[in-house]
Amino acid sequence: MKTKSNKQLIISLITDDIINSCLVNRLNKAGLDAGDYYLNLSDTVFQLLKFRDDFRSDKIYEEYLKMVKRATPKHIQDEREKLDNLAIEIYHFLISKKQK
Repeated sequence: MKTKSNKQLIISLITDDIINSCLVNRLNKAGLDAGDYYLNLSDTVFQLLKFRDDFRSDKIYEEYLKMVKRATPKHIQDEREKLDNLAIEIYHFLISKKQK
């Protein structure tokens, strides 16, 4: 098995978070209480990027969630390239905020 770089690992986690969030949101819309199935991968992403637990990071997290919500089931089922591009966009957003 090939070892992933930190960047690849974080982008993979973001992709998985997008997929999981989309699934949980669809289950909630179907009337199920699916909150317990949310994997909190975003917490892992923020820890790997060494964000502090502070107000500024909370604001960045809110923007992260907005970006994740842009994904649609179609991205996951039929448009994998768009899903991957969204994950990369989110990664670059987080890196840009980390450097400030």
